Amino acid sequence: MVRANRPGQLTIGWRIAFGVGWGGIVLCLGAVWTSSRILGLSTWWLGPEAEPRSFVVQLLPFALPVLAVIGSMRNWRRLPALGVAAAAALAAIAAGDLNRFHRFGLVELAIALAGAMVSLAAIAGMYRQARSESEN
Repeated sequence: MVRANRPGQLTIGWRIAFGVGWGGIVLCLGAVWTSSRILGLSTWWLGPEAEPRSFVVQLLPFALPVLAVIGSMRNWRRLPALGVAAAAALAAIAAGDLNRFHRFGLVELAIALAGAMVSLAAIAGMYRQARSESEN
């Protein structure tokens, strides 16, 4: 059974763009993780290699971006709002690294900005409530 699109959902093209964009953000966060371990410069959420943070804290930056990708696959409503919230959370996580290793913090801020841009652009692809004849 095919369900009709509801207001707040994204068109198929924007859903794909949103999902691919946030999937790229997950990959970029993975690159930060790998670079941090290779260089030996730990972000606050990874902790030093000799005394790493708990696995839950290490996966914290990935939670909302992965949720955004899942939401795009499941055709959730109001995905751009979820994306903006995820970008704000990533920016807050990046702020913790600006004092420690500022270059990792700047990369994390750039990733958060990219997520915000993808999410704000996706607003253009949201279905809206149809106007009634009396409103025209």
